[in-house]
Amino acid sequence: LSKADFGTSIMSSFTTIATIDDKGLSYNNPGIKIAFLCSHIFMDCNAKSNSYQSVAESNINAQVVAAIDINTVANQVYRHNFSDTPVWQREIGRISLKELQELHGDLYTMSPPCQPFTRLGKKADVKDARASSFLYIIDILTKMDSPPKYILLENVKGFETSAARNSFITALKLCNYTYQEFLLTPLQFGIPNSRLRYYIICVKDGNLSFPRTEEKIVKQLCTSNKLLISFSKIFSYFHYAEGTGSVLQMENYLNLETKGNSNEACQSVQQIKLRYFTPREVANIHCFPGQFNFPVNATKKQCYRLLGNSLNVHVASELLKLLIK
Repeated sequence: LSKADFGTSIMSSFTTIATIDDKGLSYNNPGIKIAFLCSHIFMDCNAKSNSYQSVAESNINAQVVAAIDINTVANQVYRHNFSDTPVWQREIGRISLKELQELHGDLYTMSPPCQPFTRLGKKADVKDARASSFLYIIDILTKMDSPPKYILLENVKGFETSAARNSFITALKLCNYTYQEFLLTPLQFGIPNSRLRYYIICVKDGNLSFPRTEEKIVKQLCTSNKLLISFSKIFSYFHYAEGTGSVLQMENYLNLETKGNSNEACQSVQQIKLRYFTPREVANIHCFPGQFNFPVNATKKQCYRLLGNSLNVHVASELLKLLIK
């Protein structure tokens, strides 16, 4: 697991592996052994940072034995925040069965690349080359002498109907895992961030049982969708700030229905003082702890990209509590 992944909400393609003992999970390498798998195999850059933070928030005693990602910047950020964790600059599909088994990981956290399944993409699913790492891990899982006791996987909505998901479920059943799937958004946990994601928690040779609680939905305060759509070009809202939560309205809402030219529209928008969220603000929304930060040489664009690939630390930590009791 990667404290930054699930606890900080930066998911990339990280694979994290951890071990667990009778006392649970801990962070300076005691207890459960966690492996964070991300590198073009599991999902996005910075997911492992997320995972690490989520583990911390879950109060599980664990030792992170490996945080794996192919993304250089994501690895730099991870090392900057978690200097004691072994970081592998590797593509997961090139890691051998022997290497994984020698880690003796109790918990694998995974966040495979989402592009093959996202609604904005081509939905090539298993035919997308970026899904190959995940398919490799599925195959490895069925060949391991001692598969991990626990697995936590995250992806975008749409993954639940994919062939990749079906292959993963087949492998889980073959290896005698019990699993539970979720579609969750931070809004359900009282966090003002609409970010629906697919999650699955799995336990080998065990049971998953937990009480059903009343869904908690908190009203989200945001700028109007019509505004964002109408003036997206004015905001230059392209890849630079992709996935960071759009913009923040600093002044009271005004009537922006103008019948004039684009200059008048721009003047109207300027009155409500829209701005981008800062990287720190995005990290806060993802529930990253205050001590999490980026290296001084990380550019703003790199920070936004990593955060855009993140998941919510608190949501992941709650799932870990259900998984590891």
